[in-house]
Amino acid sequence: MDAPICSQGSYAWKSILKGRNVLKKGLKWRIGTGGAVNLWTDPWLPTTIHPQIQSPVVQDFENAKVCSIINPISKCWDANLLNMLFLPNEVLLIQSIPLSQRPVEDKLVGSFNPSGVYTVKSGYKLLSQEVEVSDFRAQGVDNEVWKMVWGLKVQNKIKNFIWRAI
Repeated sequence: MDAPICSQGSYAWKSILKGRNVLKKGLKWRIGTGGAVNLWTDPWLPTTIHPQIQSPVVQDFENAKVCSIINPISKCWDANLLNMLFLPNEVLLIQSIPLSQRPVEDKLVGSFNPSGVYTVKSGYKLLSQEVEVSDFRAQGVDNEVWKMVWGLKVQNKIKNFIWRAI
């Protein structure tokens, strides 16, 4: 995942490297022992919106791994440490992650597929959502209009029509 881009690479290799960014966006970590996952920079929260920690990095925890917030004896989340390091909404997300009592390796899984398998379809879906969001933002319509349209008590096809008309 960290191979450098070289100017002499073949067309196929350059295409693979360009696709790597889509792959990275569509993957997140499933927590096992937590030893392979960086607490602050890796996507590991059980959400597709912000799978990375948004809380400010705490001094002395800059390079911490997820295993540093797991109690090694009880194999449970260290609630005191969670409350000290993270925003309340992130604490709830973290505590919703089940931990195994047996040593299980951390694993990269597809974040847009319930089975955890990354597919071309899930990558396409991710790119399609990014294009839709960027097109919408390019039009300059503010979030209040967006919220109003999707909050209307009408059929979804009418909401969709209004959204496309804006």
